[in-house]
Amino acid sequence: AQSESSGSDEETYSTFEPIAVALTAFAGIRSRIAEFQKNQDRAGYQDYLSTASDDIKAVVALLNLSSKAKRQAVDMSDELYRLSMSLPYSQEQLEELFGRMDRYARATALVNEFTARVKQAGAPLQIEMRKVWKQILDLLDEDPGEAVVKQRTKILLLAVNPAVKPTIEAGIMSLISRIYSL
Repeated sequence: AQSESSGSDEETYSTFEPIAVALTAFAGIRSRIAEFQKNQDRAGYQDYLSTASDDIKAVVALLNLSSKAKRQAVDMSDELYRLSMSLPYSQEQLEELFGRMDRYARATALVNEFTARVKQAGAPLQIEMRKVWKQILDLLDEDPGEAVVKQRTKILLLAVNPAVKPTIEAGIMSLISRIYSL
């Protein structure tokens, strides 16, 4: 969203602060909303939203906008502008998060596919995977770039049993590459 016009736009850009929602937070919010929908729990959903942080409200509003856009033609710019009036975020911040959420949704699908494969693997691999999985998700949330994630992952994998390390490393490195190619 960089502009090629006047200096005032560049000032706006330099003070741009993305809405602080990481991959796992997005995945958690999305699965919570899906739970409310599956159980047709309107009261629970309303209660969740009434106590939710602005970040969560932004994600929920954008998820709702995304499903609305799948059903009918919407003027995204207009919709995002309206949301910026009811949330403490600019239209640009909401646009940036909306774009990130699409990548997060695809990354979440890859992570879910990966964890399903780990669950089908034997117990030794699952046990070793548990040792590093939380830190790997933390790295993906931090998002320092593919090279740094892979480098730090190799360090984390030093804690893994050498008997299953090559299998785990190959799987995780492939997952990281696939996420960063989205």
